[in-house]
Amino acid sequence: MTDITCEFVERDYRGSAFRLQVSAGSMQWSRNLWDIDLENLVDLADARLRGEDVPNIPDWHNDKYPEQEHPELYERRAPGFSIEAVAENQWIVTIHDESSMSVQMDTEDLSSTVERLRAKLDEPWERAFGPQPNVWETPTAYSR
Repeated sequence: MTDITCEFVERDYRGSAFRLQVSAGSMQWSRNLWDIDLENLVDLADARLRGEDVPNIPDWHNDKYPEQEHPELYERRAPGFSIEAVAENQWIVTIHDESSMSVQMDTEDLSSTVERLRAKLDEPWERAFGPQPNVWETPTAYSR
């Protein structure tokens, strides 16, 4: 069983930071990610679930000149991610960060993980600005 958790850490002028933790049996990986890297992972997983052919997030650690080939990932020291379908309802999620870790997930688990991570991405905005009201439920100045 694969367990993926995510917690909001902080927000500063560079963006929001999140702690992503992946556990599968005796294997564990944990790392702080910038919001852009977490969003890239969520978008990749979401696209894979919809059957879209999008490129994986590259593993710049293996590049000969990472600062030239993937400067934005290198600057943030972002991990690479790949998500591949191995059967009709099975996925392999691989994290490339110094070394690689692969975990297997079924479609339902991957889909619910995408939803939870996307909700976490919205959390810093709700902390800063509060929940956004539904436009259709906003009372008018003329109601009595």
